[in-house]
Amino acid sequence: MTHFGHFEGDVITKWLRDEGQKDRTMELMEDFSYVDAAGKRWLATKGRTVDGASIPAAFWSNTLGSPYVGDYRRATVLHDIGCQDRTEPHQAVHRMFLEAMRCDGVPVLTALTMFKAVDMFGPKWGPNVAFAIEPEMSMVDVAALKTATAQAVAELGEDAPLDLLDQRIDAILQQRVGPE
Repeated sequence: MTHFGHFEGDVITKWLRDEGQKDRTMELMEDFSYVDAAGKRWLATKGRTVDGASIPAAFWSNTLGSPYVGDYRRATVLHDIGCQDRTEPHQAVHRMFLEAMRCDGVPVLTALTMFKAVDMFGPKWGPNVAFAIEPEMSMVDVAALKTATAQAVAELGEDAPLDLLDQRIDAILQQRVGPE
């Protein structure tokens, strides 16, 4: 899927142990990167650590699997690094996550659902963000998000531009919640 960019290298890691903690942290043993369709290179360098925490935990259960399961694993590694570094706006980091998943062949419905989850409930930073605490995501939110994503894809088609699909998902969710 070259219209979504390409990956460079492989994710090569070692599991780290942290006594008394859940052992999901990994150290990158080699550099790994994703070059998006615009030519921007997103780099995860050797020695960095990732833990999949940039993906809302409500999606880890039986909804989609953990951050290390599925075709979105490579995108998860880069998203974790982008969320740690915060050198790009959170919107750009989350968008890269979407495009990297699509580059890896993740079906549009799954990729959009995961993207919207991190966009709505994942880390945020920047001058227009009052605080960087992620809101809690409930299983009701997960169900509403999955339904809205499926409806947007059904209405617009899988080949619709990602920005258009994203806008439609927001509109569907807004209709369900009502004006603030």
